[in-house]
Amino acid sequence: SNKSTVESLLNLVGHDERSETILIESRKMWQKIQAMDLLAEHVITPDSDIPTKYVNLSKYFGLIKKINFSEKKILQQTLRMIQAILKTLPVTTQPKCELCKRVLKVLEIQYIPCAKNHIYCPACFQNSFESRGYRCPNCTTPIPRQKDFTVPDTKRKEYELFKEVQRHCLDFFMETVSQCCFSPIGADKPNDDFFKFLLEIVTDTQNSDYIDLFPIDEEYTHSCPIARSVLLQLLLEYNPQEVKTKLQSYQDYIKKTHGNEYVVDDQELTLLCIKCLEDRLHKKNAQLLEFDEKLNIVIECMKKSESILTDGELVRKYEETIPVEYMDCIAQVRFGLCYAAKIFFEFYCFEEKQEALSRATKENLEKLRDITQKVIERGILKEPLDFLIKQIVRQYGFPYLDKLGQLPEFTGWLVPKTKGGSQDIDTFVIVGEDYTSLRAKWVLSPVPINHTEAEEELKASPVSKHIAAVLTLFRRISTQSSQKAAHNGQNELLGLRKECHIFSGIKENIKKSLTTEGSQVTEGSQIMETVRFSPWERNAEKSLAAIVVHFATVVATVSDNKMFTPFFKILTCSDGIENMYWPTMPDNILDIVIAATAGTTDTWWKCPNGHDYFVKNCGRPVVGEVQKCFCGAPIGGKATHVAREDNIKVADKPLKEKGLTKQGHCLELPRERSSVPSPQRELSRISNCLMRILLHSVCIWVASSNDKDICERLASVIVQDKPVAVEDVLQYFWQNLERDFQVLSRATQQSFDDCTLLVHTFIHKIADPMEVKIETDTNLPTRQAREQWERLFDETFIQPFTQDLNTPIEDARRKIVDDCNQDHRALFQMIYETASIESTNITPHLWIYRPQITIEHVAQSLEKDTSVTADLSVLREFLKNVNLLVSLQYLPDIVRLQRNLYEMCHHRIDQNEAKSTFKDFVQNHVTKAHQREKMMKWADSFCSAWNTVKQEIATLVIVPVPAEYISIQMTVNQPLAFFIPMRRNEGICSTALTHYLAMLQNNFIELSWKKLHVGSMRTKHHVSLEKLQDGQIIDFEHQISHVVFSHCKYSLKAGRGADVSYDFTALEKHILDRFVRGKPFMTCNVHLMSYRSDVLQAQTFNKIRKSIQQTPIPQKDKNIILQEIQDKQGLQHCIDIVNVALGFVQYSSWKHTAMLDRYMTSLKMQGLLPNSIQQQCQLTHIISLWRILNVEQARRIAIGKEDPFPDVGQAFKKPLDEEEITKLNIELGPYDMDQFLEFFYEFIVTQVKNRTEIEAEDCLVDAYLDVCDYFEVEKIPSFAERFPPQFSLEHVTAIWKHAVSYQQEQKNNQEV
Repeated sequence: SNKSTVESLLNLVGHDERSETILIESRKMWQKIQAMDLLAEHVITPDSDIPTKYVNLSKYFGLIKKINFSEKKILQQTLRMIQAILKTLPVTTQPKCELCKRVLKVLEIQYIPCAKNHIYCPACFQNSFESRGYRCPNCTTPIPRQKDFTVPDTKRKEYELFKEVQRHCLDFFMETVSQCCFSPIGADKPNDDFFKFLLEIVTDTQNSDYIDLFPIDEEYTHSCPIARSVLLQLLLEYNPQEVKTKLQSYQDYIKKTHGNEYVVDDQELTLLCIKCLEDRLHKKNAQLLEFDEKLNIVIECMKKSESILTDGELVRKYEETIPVEYMDCIAQVRFGLCYAAKIFFEFYCFEEKQEALSRATKENLEKLRDITQKVIERGILKEPLDFLIKQIVRQYGFPYLDKLGQLPEFTGWLVPKTKGGSQDIDTFVIVGEDYTSLRAKWVLSPVPINHTEAEEELKASPVSKHIAAVLTLFRRISTQSSQKAAHNGQNELLGLRKECHIFSGIKENIKKSLTTEGSQVTEGSQIMETVRFSPWERNAEKSLAAIVVHFATVVATVSDNKMFTPFFKILTCSDGIENMYWPTMPDNILDIVIAATAGTTDTWWKCPNGHDYFVKNCGRPVVGEVQKCFCGAPIGGKATHVAREDNIKVADKPLKEKGLTKQGHCLELPRERSSVPSPQRELSRISNCLMRILLHSVCIWVASSNDKDICERLASVIVQDKPVAVEDVLQYFWQNLERDFQVLSRATQQSFDDCTLLVHTFIHKIADPMEVKIETDTNLPTRQAREQWERLFDETFIQPFTQDLNTPIEDARRKIVDDCNQDHRALFQMIYETASIESTNITPHLWIYRPQITIEHVAQSLEKDTSVTADLSVLREFLKNVNLLVSLQYLPDIVRLQRNLYEMCHHRIDQNEAKSTFKDFVQNHVTKAHQREKMMKWADSFCSAWNTVKQEIATLVIVPVPAEYISIQMTVNQPLAFFIPMRRNEGICSTALTHYLAMLQNNFIELSWKKLHVGSMRTKHHVSLEKLQDGQIIDFEHQISHVVFSHCKYSLKAGRGADVSYDFTALEKHILDRFVRGKPFMTCNVHLMSYRSDVLQAQTFNKIRKSIQQTPIPQKDKNIILQEIQDKQGLQHCIDIVNVALGFVQYSSWKHTAMLDRYMTSLKMQGLLPNSIQQQCQLTHIISLWRILNVEQARRIAIGKEDPFPDVGQAFKKPLDEEEITKLNIELGPYDMDQFLEFFYEFIVTQVKNRTEIEAEDCLVDAYLDVCDYFEVEKIPSFAERFPPQFSLEHVTAIWKHAVSYQQEQKNNQEV
């Protein structure tokens, strides 16, 4: 908390030269204190065995006391400090073989008991003894003949201590560099010498000043440690051209010293440089917002590289020397092809997306395709084409490569590699010999199936053989239909049902389950809307259909196992699936909240539009201050403890009508579901994905039955706002399965093909499940039963399988490669790089497929790593919500935007003005250019945050947002109403966004406090949103990549590909220290805005009357006011200004005798009202003034035969008949008509306007008197005794208009 407070203060801006100087000096001192803290944290605290540790701390402070953190001296002194620390250890250098100079693992050291205790690697030691006998190879000292020359325990501990301290010193150095470059309160940015010094560290690993800086991890290449990669990326962000120049100078030095023949170390530095240059381009591209800008950068990179790659002589020259220019060229092409693969997938595989693009964007797409084709066709190297194919297949899958290959735009240059790409790939081969033997007889053989022989073969076979039989039949059907130009996907499933029905060899229980009783197994008239594919989409859909068949067959086979009961009930459409809590479906939060309030007098209600609200205390609705739901529907009571007829108590509704149980299938519509992986209850992201794939697979099998009754039953369990038609059920579940695979692909960082292999392997693994003791009801009648079953299924099947996802994918690939023909085998080996590269030339190694190190990759690695035993709850929560937490950086801008809009709009604009776009509003109402720029920047932050978290906002209970708003893509061209914080209509989005972001930070901070053992509320820091500073937000977007890189280990050794792992414990600690520690808990107190017309509520007038005594304006002053305001526009202007003043008066503590002109000056609205009003009126006259102005305007409108009450419903505008007019003329005679019109107008505008049609028949007298009594409003004298009781509210506006005519007639008669 103290650190956060200090940095918030240091982020301030000085108001004069002296204060600015003090701030700069304070920032410099704070940087030095932080550097001391880093040394204590990383070096001294972890290792209590470091000698003279306290001297080191004071010594370091002496070294940096007078140093500027923007100069290279800070790096030099930090390295001196590290060297001094390392020299205090018993072992002061890294263990190296005295002969080959290779850095050794501690356990492989051959320790010679000579005078100097020389050490060797096992190979050099053995070769020396064989040639020279038992003498030290270095000093020739005779040594005893002994079998064990391993390092002694004491010496081993010394080496291990050196390695550990060395690692801590490196962490300290990297943190110091990071602080110099990224500290938010840095006094100055690093200068050129600072970065040049860093570049020397990257390129010159033999420099004696820091040769021991980088620790050795035996599993990775020492000459390419991750620290060098982080520094190189940092340098490339600072000054890429300077880095390239320095790298070229270093290369020239190597050539001069060693010649053009590259050693391994140089190859690895080359790979490292290309990787960092490519990553820089990816980062630069990701920071751009406009799609066209991204396309232009890619096109530019490809054009720069084309001139080099198409020059054969130049390429051959560069391949021998690999200059920096060539490295940059390779990096640009790799980057361009990575992005091109993504673009080709999104806009050529899905043509509807391309149609939605502008003409200019389409032209850029064509340019990208053309330049890619030129690089591949005219280029000298064949590797770019291979690299492009790797990107497409390994990210998206073979089916999309096939589709691209068949498009005319790609024919001729992508076709040779993709011809027949995946049509003949048979994923069922992972089932094993049972399947391949049957396939040879029933599919590959030209001889028709002999059913008698098949029955005999299967009769005594195990269950696995029967599963293989069903899969073989499906393979046979799909192979026969693959030649069709157009394909009906359902017919394959129907055809399989027919085959199973007539195939006598398959066991009866399997046959019965797969050919559900009553289902149609013929391809006659279709009940269901079939799933249709275009020819190039066939392979993707065929893969999904194979998953459906595989799992449906397994479920039918293991029907006796209770672990599969939920799936089997759905497969057979058994009784009770409507009341079953389906696996992986979300819980209804409101249901849980209602259960928590059980036993209290509190009640839950629904508005006419179905939105829930809460009534506390006695639980009975009243006519309170809140009369509208956020959707605008009336809520509460029509009288004290009498609910409105259209508001229904939740507990009074039948179970099925509550909409709370969430039984059945209750996901969002497939196209609206998020593709971001998310856990569900105790299920991990991957477990949730796999279980949903299984669930939707059996649903698709049932929906494809073509049986109307079954499909109607399945449709009845789909919980949606709008029921899904029976003919759309199959499409509904098919689209859900497609979305499941998209989510699984993101969760596992695998392509579509690899995901299908993964699921097939998993289904095969569970085909012969073990018997597990189950203590819960597997019919899942309750939420608790579902949760217990999910946990058991996950622990039994999914968790053991997902411990290592790479192994099953690699095993499945190997089986498919072995099953493929020679051409396909070569293609697979090229794509998945299974064949070793024998060439000593570095060129093939430049084009290896390398997974990008991203936060998603970290999450996947943590989920797969079963060796992690530490409590990493904060890291897991961070990775789970990282896509949401990143939006917290926008919260300060959102708060500023809301604060400014509140000041500009609160009670100052109307709903019609709020309908204008935000952009137009700013252009028209903000005069200063710099303020407009700020407002647009804040609005962009609002839009970015909303578009990131809007799906999560849909789950908010405290601020419920209608579904129609959740689907909106927010831009500055949306109406202003979306940006202003309110509790209703569009403004609910702004309020909900702020609440959600505050809750997001609070939840993460709360978890972190537990990890940091912050238990006392006195030690917890709270801040209101009004006082929120940038430094108090969890903001990590611009630094997280450096943090991740600094805690991952990878190899780029030539010939070994890329191998990545992470230090998760250190990564969590770093996230806590850098991004979380000291951040406050936020209290959400958003100022809600109101429209000008919102003040026209009975509650508002009631508040004013209670806080400020109200009296009528004298008749003389009234006449003066009305005489001064003659024109219509002037009258409306006065009404608008008074409405604004009313909105503020209700919260005012001014005395009632205060003059109105003084109050208007306090609102910065001086001079907006006529002098007669400002000089004659006090605050005690404000309501009377409002009545006078509005009644005068309404009178003029009524005389002009127009409607003075446009906002009042038609139900209250019934005209009077002749008899009613006669009666009314008699009764109006005794009244003061000015008073009658004013009081009655207030009643209509503040009360009747908000009533529903069903209240139109209520007695007018009773309704008026009830309101006056409830709000303690002065009544029209003798209204209860004199006014005719037969009039109802439906006549209310007609009575007022007739009273105007009556008054005018009386005036005319008096004049006569």
